[in-house]
Amino acid sequence: MIFKTAVLQMRSRHRDIQNNLSIVIQKMEEAKRSNADILLLPECFITGYDLSIGNDEAHAGRFEAALRKSKGMSDRRSRHSHYTGN
Repeated sequence: MIFKTAVLQMRSRHRDIQNNLSIVIQKMEEAKRSNADILLLPECFITGYDLSIGNDEAHAGRFEAALRKSKGMSDRRSRHSHYTGN
């Protein structure tokens, strides 16, 4: 079976479930008019999951500093823990 897929690539509003649902319904209708079988949404689109860092902060170099800091933390943790996953 072959599916035609539509993809929604946009940012939702943080905790604005009613607005986000309205967008989803509108985009579902657009996808249907384009004969799509399924509409893929970004993870947590309806609830409007929001990251603690925005693009402007990431581009200002803050992201790299946070990444370096977290890498240092994970390096320390790896010396004191054991991986038990598959």
